[in-house]
Amino acid sequence: MTAVSGRLAGRHVLVTEAGTGIGRAIAPRLAEEGEQLSLFARHASRLGQTAADCPGGAYFASCDVRDRAAVDTAVAKAAGEHGALYAVVVNAGIGGVNEPRPEDRFDGLVLTNLTGTYNTFRAGERHLVEGPGARHLVSIASILARIGVPGYSGYCASKAGLGGLVRSLAAEHGAANIQVNALCPGWVDTAMAREGIAGMAAGMGVSPDEAHRIAMEPVPLGRMRQPEGVAGMVAWLVSDDARGVTGQCLDVNGGAFMLKERTLWSQWFVGIGLGLRDWGSQRDFPRRRFSQSQSWRLRQASHCLKAQGYSIQLGKNSPKALSMGCFV
Repeated sequence: MTAVSGRLAGRHVLVTEAGTGIGRAIAPRLAEEGEQLSLFARHASRLGQTAADCPGGAYFASCDVRDRAAVDTAVAKAAGEHGALYAVVVNAGIGGVNEPRPEDRFDGLVLTNLTGTYNTFRAGERHLVEGPGARHLVSIASILARIGVPGYSGYCASKAGLGGLVRSLAAEHGAANIQVNALCPGWVDTAMAREGIAGMAAGMGVSPDEAHRIAMEPVPLGRMRQPEGVAGMVAWLVSDDARGVTGQCLDVNGGAFMLKERTLWSQWFVGIGLGLRDWGSQRDFPRRRFSQSQSWRLRQASHCLKAQGYSIQLGKNSPKALSMGCFV
């Protein structure tokens, strides 16, 4: 989407975690359309370059979205700098696996991704401009809000929870003309995605280019989305062109959500970090030795695949020596 100069002139928008990834693209895009910006990140040092890239500059500050009182204070200060808010865009979030061990990351994932979004939306509501014109709350969710994958229960639950949050707040605020929506990206060309591809390549024993090709194979459009594309969707959602759009989780994932979980995700997540090399239509994986963490993930993935019609055989003689054959 091409920026529409002046479409959002003078409107104050808050963007969280604007120093990296998708948030790093959202901020300058909104500035190009005339927005006044306030930018938050857990580490303010990440925001200086983003603010410099925004036409007209931007106010920025550190803010930990997990801390409700800190969010309340930071949003109030931002409103004091630029005036009442027209929109709040919550991009802050963390990813990765979690496992049922003493150091299980489930609580942290939910606290940052779901509770952090709730904290920011509620703080932002108190500083929105007066109606009757539309105001906006936007969350960056994920395609994993739609589907489940083994080993990612915390991430999936936190992102799926954003869908429920968006629908509830949309119903709650509809009469006040506050539109509440989420975007569900899939693969986006960010540092996080590139790290994922690198890990996938290392685990499978292939080049990063080959790992990228495999990851994109099930995506109908066959490519990663650029952060600027997601930023364009945010700019549209907070514009008058999106009048009447509320309570929605919009897919911006190259059509990946149209495919069955079996086709798109389960096969892929089995391979991450496990050293599984053969990704042909008949998958015969040689006997390998895995760490305890990898073994747990492989067993969880195998249960998922069995439930979807795969033929799976796992060796039982050792938790670190598994033999697996998938026929699809």
